[in-house]
Amino acid sequence: MKKTKVTKKHISKKNIIHEKNIKLRYRIAKILYVIGAVELVIFSYFSITANKTIMNDITLATTVQPERFTELYFENHLSLPSAVTIGTSYSFTFTIHNLEYRDTLYPYDVYILNPNGSKTLIDKNAVMMKNNQYFTHTEKFILTQDISRQEVVVNLTSKNQQIDFWITGSSNTNQI
Repeated sequence: MKKTKVTKKHISKKNIIHEKNIKLRYRIAKILYVIGAVELVIFSYFSITANKTIMNDITLATTVQPERFTELYFENHLSLPSAVTIGTSYSFTFTIHNLEYRDTLYPYDVYILNPNGSKTLIDKNAVMMKNNQYFTHTEKFILTQDISRQEVVVNLTSKNQQIDFWITGSSNTNQI
C-alpha cells in the first residue's frame, strides 16, 4: 500500500474548494430567500386584492377621509323675533350648507313647539343640494295664541339636526 503524502499545497487546495463551496451555498441561499420573499409578496397581493373587504379596510386605513357634515344656522341671529304680538307677521331666515361631499336631499320641518308639547307646523319641505351648496330660506309666521313662551324649531329630519329660538307672545290685539 502506497502512502500519499499530504502537502501544504494539497491542504490549501482543499480549503479553497471548501471555501468556494461555502460561498456558492451562501449565494444559492440568498437567491432562494429572495425568490421566497417575492413569492410571498405576490401571493399576499393577490390574496388581498381578491378579498374586497380587506381591500376596503386597507383603503379606509390608508386614505384620509373628509369629515362629512351639514351646517344649519340662523341668518342674523341677533335679530330673531323674541317678543311677538298675536296676529302680527314675523319672519326669520335659516341656512343649510351641504358639506357631505355628495349630493344630499334635506327634508326639513319648521314648527312652533307649544308648552303642551303639540306642534304648530309653519313649513314642511325638502331641498336637493350639491356638495358645498348653500340654501337660505326665509320663513314667516303669525302667532295665533296668547301663550307666554313658545319654541320655534327648524328640524332637518334626515340628519336629526335642529336649531331653535324662543318667542314670548302677548295679546295687544284681537286673536286671529
